[in-house]
Amino acid sequence: MDLLSRFTHYLSTITKEDKIAVLYHAYCTDGLCSALITVKALERYLGRNVNFKIYYGLYYISEEIIQFFSNNGITKVIFVDLALYSKEEMIKKTEQTVDLLLIDHHEFNHDLNSEHTLFLHASLLHPEIKSYYYPASKLVYDLFSPFVRIDDLDWLACVGLISDSAYLQWKDFVIDVMQKHSFEFKEDIFSTELGKLIGNIGAAQRFNETGEKNVFNIVYHAVSCKEVMNHPLLLDCKRNIEHELEYWVALRGNAQIYGNLIIYFIVPKYDIGARLATFLVSKYFLNKTVVVISGKGDYARVSARDYTTLRVNDLLQKSVREIPFASAGGHVNCAAAKFKLECLHLFTLALTLSYTALKSEELKENS
Repeated sequence: MDLLSRFTHYLSTITKEDKIAVLYHAYCTDGLCSALITVKALERYLGRNVNFKIYYGLYYISEEIIQFFSNNGITKVIFVDLALYSKEEMIKKTEQTVDLLLIDHHEFNHDLNSEHTLFLHASLLHPEIKSYYYPASKLVYDLFSPFVRIDDLDWLACVGLISDSAYLQWKDFVIDVMQKHSFEFKEDIFSTELGKLIGNIGAAQRFNETGEKNVFNIVYHAVSCKEVMNHPLLLDCKRNIEHELEYWVALRGNAQIYGNLIIYFIVPKYDIGARLATFLVSKYFLNKTVVVISGKGDYARVSARDYTTLRVNDLLQKSVREIPFASAGGHVNCAAAKFKLECLHLFTLALTLSYTALKSEELKENS
């Protein structure tokens, strides 16, 4: 049975007794949009609510979340936009008690499909497209569209794919959606209504006091994309995030510089690490590797960017390999990690060593 046939079978065998949980990539606009499309598509298809919607901040399935599934009688678990590949053995453990559906587009090492795990990866379904150019929002939109009418959610697919730097690959689709919703087209996609939606949703996700669940609910209950665009709470979050970003950009001189590796440790009020890293590598540290470490609470969050040839997903995975309770994942040019803040020195040392090793490998390959 091919993957699409298995997906059809998966949907058709969900019963009214099944308890369903959808988990999605926390702190990521593509993750949020893909979860919203998945949840709404399932609810329309099944004619009932999805039981649990969970934002998830790890790059593996933890013992705690497995226990949560068990305690709540969950039988169907769907992960979207989550690279759960650092501990593949936990996937095997999870599928012993629930039916797993993994929908993702990040790089992976092994095909995870088994009797109780359906792994719908962009590169397995569409090998002609590089998976990082097929974001989860567009992937779930395409997967569910043949089964249930979700064309009113097309703007969410656009917001997700644009936020994940795949606009040029899906430009025709985005333009069609803009025309349908009477949005003015501009060459700078981020200055359009869809681009502003990314700012509103993304800023609110990073605004700690708002809470990821509140953002999900705001967009979930909105009757139109324009309601999301003009939501006062989201607009207020955006203003606060912009001020915070400006503050840390101005202090970029405090970053540690190791040749072309830039390490910038910050203690922000709000979760701006990913956006800050993207901004710095695009404007101030061109052709370099930028790693922003955000320290707040017990854990540090890492956002890495490199638009040259260095693979930052490999860089972070190597850097956390010997650090307990750490995880890392992402794309070749855009990746993230998480570790206990008490391990900051250990991580920084591992990062510099891993960077040197990867650059040496590059030189050997090119010589």
